[in-house]
Amino acid sequence: MSDGSLDMDPEALLHIAFGVDTVAHRLGAVEPPAVDENPPASIVAWLDELPRLAGELHQVADVIRTVAGSVSVTEGEIWARFARGGDE
Repeated sequence: MSDGSLDMDPEALLHIAFGVDTVAHRLGAVEPPAVDENPPASIVAWLDELPRLAGELHQVADVIRTVAGSVSVTEGEIWARFARGGDE
């Protein structure tokens, strides 16, 4: 994907989905500051957004997995048509 094109390799897409899920899990695991700590309000606001962001990233990973499945099916159909001589 270094040339800017989207790699439609199902295994590569699943690897990307795994990476997105990993980031989402780590974001969701961030604990709020202890009660006796007094972080700046901007940090607290950012920390409050992490669970929502984690959920959205999990949804993105699900979409990537769906695309990977569709690519696999389409790729299989293309090879089946090729094997039949491309009559369809």
